[in-house]
Amino acid sequence: MSTRPYRINLREKFINFIKSGNSQKKASRVFGINKMTLNRWHLHYKSKGHFYPKIRLGAKPTIEKKSFIQYQLSIC
Repeated sequence: MSTRPYRINLREKFINFIKSGNSQKKASRVFGINKMTLNRWHLHYKSKGHFYPKIRLGAKPTIEKKSFIQYQLSIC
């Protein structure tokens, strides 16, 4: 299962579809995306003024780089 955000052009097509007077329910059927996802996109667009996904920072390392280098040097 991928956790990557949907493409920006898909989000833009959805927003334009809604702006042209269509419902989120119809958009869900047309784009094949869950209605709740589309609802979040729409709320995000209304509050922030854009449809870009949040920037994901990724997983934080569990060990500090300095400690890892010391460990590598100690086992050699």
